[in-house]
Amino acid sequence: MNAPRPRRRRADPAAVSRLARAAGVSALLARLLLRRGVETAGGARAYLDPCRGVLHDPSLLAGLAATRAPMDLLVRLEPGRKGWGNRVEILAARPPGSLP
Repeated sequence: MNAPRPRRRRADPAAVSRLARAAGVSALLARLLLRRGVETAGGARAYLDPCRGVLHDPSLLAGLAATRAPMDLLVRLEPGRKGWGNRVEILAARPPGSLP
């Protein structure tokens, strides 16, 4: 049996128009912002362009150190390459000391 889907809050069309006009964004983006609780042009600017003081320090992410070693290895093995996709995840899943 399927669980009932949660009902999404519908944004008031007048509020969508007001926010879109005030923030200088499309109606679609204004609708998404309203669903996330952003109701003012200032709030929209802060949400869409957060300053560094508001963002969390990425070095505090759990597991970052474990992922860093395989990424450093790939950078040394293939300098100049822009991305590695799932190879980083595969290397990060290996036990310590088993890296090539």
